Amino acid sequence: MCMSYVQFREDKSPFDLELYNEALKIIHEFPEYFPFGTGRNN
Repeated sequence: MCMSYVQFREDKSPFDLELYNEALKIIHEFPEYFPFGTGRNN
């Protein structure tokens, strides 16, 4: 599984902006699960 992931990543750009944006959406939706400050404390 890991090897196929590495092969898949080779033909992508070093920084995947789409994946980064998806991660940001998730972090902003669930800030309580991430240890860095997002400005929202419940």
